[in-house]
Amino acid sequence: MNKTKRHSKVSYMLVSLGLLLSLTIMAIPMAGPVEAAEEAYYNATEIQDWLISEISSTNITFTNSTVSLDGTNNTMTVNASVTARGTTVYLDNVEFAFDGSRNMSISGELSALGKRPRFALNVTVKCELPGKIPQVESISNITIAGFTPSLSPGDLNEITNTINKAINASGFKLDSLLGNLTGIEVGGGPTLTLWWSGGWKNLYKADIESQLNDAATWLVNRANDYLSTGDNWSLNVTIGGGKVTFDATATVLNKTAKIESMNVTFAETTASIANATVSVWNKSATFSGTAKIACTSYTPSITAVPSLSVGDENPGLHNWTQDPVINSALRDALKRLANNIITDTGLECRISKFNRMAVTDSQLKVWWYAKPVTPGGGGGGGAVRYYLDTNVSGIEGSYRISDTGELLETIKVTTADGMLTMSVPKGTICLRKSDARLEVLTIAVDESPPPPPGNGHIIGPAYDCNPDGANFAPPVTMTFRYDEDELPAGAVEGDLEVYFWNATAWEAVPSTADPVGNKVTATVSSFGDCSFAVMWLAPAAVNFTLADLSISPARVSPGENVTISVLITNIGVAEGTYQAELKIDDVVTATRSVTLAPAESTTVTFTIAEEQPGTYAVKIGTLEGSFVVEEVVPASWISRYWWVILEILVVIGLLLFFFRWWRPRKVVGS
Repeated sequence: MNKTKRHSKVSYMLVSLGLLLSLTIMAIPMAGPVEAAEEAYYNATEIQDWLISEISSTNITFTNSTVSLDGTNNTMTVNASVTARGTTVYLDNVEFAFDGSRNMSISGELSALGKRPRFALNVTVKCELPGKIPQVESISNITIAGFTPSLSPGDLNEITNTINKAINASGFKLDSLLGNLTGIEVGGGPTLTLWWSGGWKNLYKADIESQLNDAATWLVNRANDYLSTGDNWSLNVTIGGGKVTFDATATVLNKTAKIESMNVTFAETTASIANATVSVWNKSATFSGTAKIACTSYTPSITAVPSLSVGDENPGLHNWTQDPVINSALRDALKRLANNIITDTGLECRISKFNRMAVTDSQLKVWWYAKPVTPGGGGGGGAVRYYLDTNVSGIEGSYRISDTGELLETIKVTTADGMLTMSVPKGTICLRKSDARLEVLTIAVDESPPPPPGNGHIIGPAYDCNPDGANFAPPVTMTFRYDEDELPAGAVEGDLEVYFWNATAWEAVPSTADPVGNKVTATVSSFGDCSFAVMWLAPAAVNFTLADLSISPARVSPGENVTISVLITNIGVAEGTYQAELKIDDVVTATRSVTLAPAESTTVTFTIAEEQPGTYAVKIGTLEGSFVVEEVVPASWISRYWWVILEILVVIGLLLFFFRWWRPRKVVGS
């Protein structure tokens, strides 16, 4: 079932990748020869050819799925991820809950672009001879991030049919000659047990992972082939009438998705879309939005997505997207996706920076527009101009700022070692500790940072950021890169965070780790006592697990010894001591102390004897079991003295034999 879900997501990616590229790169100039110019032009053919070439060269990859089986709760949990154009989508803790029938509930977390919406649905599956191909029989109760889409039975049936087409195309089968599938559950071992009308079959963890990864490989290869050929998708760009127009179509498994009449207009560096139509299968809706675009040092970026709305053709979808929390998350995700694509494709502007965009005749024009100087002004283009000077690892820059501290152009600076990039969007209020306009901003490697906490490890260089107490509204973005080779043993990349020194201790700032890109991005509202660094905190305490509780024999006579053993493993990162307590009927009977190094295991054994008949409950840690002392029936005098009786019988038998043999015989004729 995970396979079909994966296919539905890859199918969605196939349909939407070209559309998202069009949407998020809607007005960013295409890469070309970098030249020092005050203006640059782009025609529709250049934009279209560049977008098509980038879609065609997209490489989708995946990480191998991991599976865990829980027989106690009858669940299977799957983790996986897919990466395309610098963006990784994680399927975290996707749980399949079985009830022993062919029904299952599926829930999990879809982690992407810093967001973690949860999803859930119910599915019924079937697998029947002679094809032995698993199929989705029905889908119901779909929710995504708390949203329940309004889907008719016909819609759900269409989704079901599309998933089944994907399964059929992949050639995936369940090998069994035992009839039709009747139920699924997690059995002992643990194993995934498939019940058939003629018997049962076990799938082990390694079997499931292998099948999932084989299916994922097939799907990813098909997806990459699909994107590279372009036979089933198209993209058309036109320029005229003061707008750039995008139309895109993609067909997957005989289902077509379209974006039509996506007209992009411009005001300074804001691109706007009004009432573009998106349709997927038999569903359609209009959408509108704005994006703020910047270019600094030839590097374009989306600095903000101020608005995004969906028409009321589907009231449920409209209301969901207009929820303030959901809308903010969607706009933030769209901005991140655009910038991930820009970074991944190496997109560049043709001029160093611009502050105006417009459609001129049949071309898109970008240029630097200097406001006229008028008497009596201040900062924003008047007679007096203010600047925020930067010095980053010896690289100097100067940026316009108003007398009230509002940044008039975007700052994006990178340290000489390439390990830290700081982005301060235009419009950010940059103030000193005294709330006066910020005049100077410096970043340098901190050669002697404060020591990390006892369980902390600083990854890569620390940076001294000045002035102390500088504050920014809204918070600025600091992206730290790291080298995997510098990570300490046992470090989990997803747990890396950015910390700053607050004059007395290291304090975490809101961070997002990207293990694929080897970077950690933090939002920073103020400079503390200068130093910033990426850090990993190792688990401070040891951690033990107990397994394989053994009780032997399970039934004994009064006073007979019972041997109880348990396997103890230190799964922590430091040596530690575990106190094992043996409880008999919830009373501590014996204890054993063991000291184990990380990853070390040992078996602890107890020997006890009970005199009174009965059932005794055994508990060590969270593991439980029992043994029985049997009641002994008093023996009769016969059973106690059987050996005396046997000797008497033997003696009697011998005497009878003797007398019979030696008795006097009659003499014939006498």
